[in-house]
Amino acid sequence: MITPQWLTDELGYLVTHKQLQESILRSIVRRLQKTNFIMTDTAAWQAEKLQQAGMLYDDILKEVAKHTKKSDEEIRKIFADAKVEVFNYDDETLKKAGYIPKEFKNLSPAMVKTLNAAFRKTVKDVRNLTRTTAVTSQRCFISACDLAHMQIVSGAFTYQEAIKNAIRAAAKEGTKIVYPSGKTASLDAAVRRAALTGVNQTTGKLMEMRADDMDIDIMEISAHFGARPSHAEWQGQLVSRSGKKGYLTLDDIGYGRVDGFMGANCRHNWFIFFEGISKRNYTKEELNKLKNETVTYNGEEMPVWKARDKQRAYERNIRSIKEQLVAFDEASKNVLTTEEQLLWKAEIDNLSVKLKSGEAELKDFCSQTGLVRDRFREQVFATQTENGIKNFGKSVSQKSVQRYKKEIDKYTKYHYNKDGTIVVTDYWIGTDVHKLPTEYKPFAVIQTLENKGSHYQYNRTCYDNNGIMQKMMHCGNHNNAKKHPYGNNGEHFHFYTWKDDGSLEKKITKEFTDIERRECKDIL
Repeated sequence: MITPQWLTDELGYLVTHKQLQESILRSIVRRLQKTNFIMTDTAAWQAEKLQQAGMLYDDILKEVAKHTKKSDEEIRKIFADAKVEVFNYDDETLKKAGYIPKEFKNLSPAMVKTLNAAFRKTVKDVRNLTRTTAVTSQRCFISACDLAHMQIVSGAFTYQEAIKNAIRAAAKEGTKIVYPSGKTASLDAAVRRAALTGVNQTTGKLMEMRADDMDIDIMEISAHFGARPSHAEWQGQLVSRSGKKGYLTLDDIGYGRVDGFMGANCRHNWFIFFEGISKRNYTKEELNKLKNETVTYNGEEMPVWKARDKQRAYERNIRSIKEQLVAFDEASKNVLTTEEQLLWKAEIDNLSVKLKSGEAELKDFCSQTGLVRDRFREQVFATQTENGIKNFGKSVSQKSVQRYKKEIDKYTKYHYNKDGTIVVTDYWIGTDVHKLPTEYKPFAVIQTLENKGSHYQYNRTCYDNNGIMQKMMHCGNHNNAKKHPYGNNGEHFHFYTWKDDGSLEKKITKEFTDIERRECKDIL
């Protein structure tokens, strides 16, 4: 069955549009640096600007064409997964209701036709949205050119400062799409919204078609944490499609409205409810908790939905800073003078400080409110460079996209084997345990092998739900029994606490407790 969490996980496949955003932004920066801004003749300046804008437009269309096939495949994968998941009911429930599970779960020819048509429409919508970036990016480029030219001609700014301001402006506005209504959004958000709406509405329609085939009237709506207030009123409830008394009606849930059930960007879906057999997924108390639950931040109590909106604002700020870093990284590749090198380095250093500050604010916000940090929403796909720019992601093939979901599953919590030993997520055998990063992936467990000639030992390092190093378990004495007189073989662990600036606040060393002994008994 299509749940809000399933949709969130599946949207993790959408990475190609992020790569396209980076390519477009880098193209804009390169064109800005090739433009001659010191022309004072108006006609000559307009010709220079439009020539570069035209070449940029052609560059972007080529990038769009290059990324389109991969983007289509990502959407195809989501729809293929939805085909399997939509009727994934419990077999026992289906048998009690008098249905053969295999037959119930198979899509009819009409359903397959509906699903395929929806896939084609979603692909078309995404393609149309993506193509608008060529126009909006060209407009952004022209606007940035005018800004730089005005500042240089006025004499108020140096040539390098004007270029810097133009690049910063381009980074903030360079990859927007424009809806027919005139509203704009980032390419990332627009593609995500189009895919979410397309697959969710289609699977909801398939469920409705199956209910029609079986002459079933009652449907149960899914529910999720932090739903918008209007949707929190009816999520998790039973609805009668015919308007039977005692149940919600289709009008009550806004079915068919853009802001209602399964409307634009809505993650709610519904499931066939077998009266007298099916068990409700949520109790009244659980739904009230979802609806009314609050969190506290800096002493202020706020609804969860409002906190989620605030979290999204933090994430947008982080993405914006990373996009600027990508832009200045590209600019730094094409420098000619020492002055330019120093300028770009200073800008990159400044943005790096802002990034760390923004990440620290988000980390503190999530820590206080208990919300889970969604690092995928913070992500911008940039490349590692000689300037030391942090690798915000990497260009990925379809194969790596398929691995993405496995990575997400692996780092959602600590996993344990049947014998109680902790499941290792990463093996860094050739890495010095003391050189591991203090910040990595949430719930990561890194195993290293320490080899000192005749002595070797395994070590395991655990990271908390925010990806911060929390505990380091050493299964030996580092060939120094005098310094580590613990356990049978010197086994001990360190527990770390960190300051907001990332520096170490406290390190506690202890003997293995029963917990550490159980988690590491396979390598002791």
